[in-house]
Amino acid sequence: TELIDLSHDSIIIHDLNGKITFWNQGSELLYGWSRKEAVGQITHQLLQTQFCEPLIKIIAAVSSTGKWEGELVNTSKDGKTLTIESRWAIRKSPDGKPIAILEIDRDITRRKEDEQIAREALEYAESIIETVSEALVVLTPDLKVVSANERFYRLFGLTAEETLKTPLYQLDCHQWDLPDL
Repeated sequence: TELIDLSHDSIIIHDLNGKITFWNQGSELLYGWSRKEAVGQITHQLLQTQFCEPLIKIIAAVSSTGKWEGELVNTSKDGKTLTIESRWAIRKSPDGKPIAILEIDRDITRRKEDEQIAREALEYAESIIETVSEALVVLTPDLKVVSANERFYRLFGLTAEETLKTPLYQLDCHQWDLPDL
């Protein structure tokens, strides 16, 4: 128990009905409820969990395979919405009956927000690229194609599928495999 309390991740143990039997310090830090406040509560009612799939399917998966991984949206005590990477494992009795679920949660809210910002920036950049009337291609420092406009594809007779993530010098039978490039 002392070692589990050292974890920065939230570690929760609950029964198959969701009743919390263990709540580590990582859970206290992440969600804001003390161990005393959380133990005995129904975890997904306390955290106002939004599931990526029906809870019954998650319970069925963890019961049959012994584990489940996915993303959840939980709410902390102060009302903050958190995107959570959650991993569940089941504990069974010696006769094979499921008796408890170990849930390890990691806050990935910031990462998801950063990914959304990156997607929006890429969409914005691609919308600008499409307005350019000349053939335009965007490359990584190692010359892999990140994006190209329709004029580029039409002019060189290429498709996005054969172009994106491919080094420029490998495109179109290596026609751009030039030392000066």
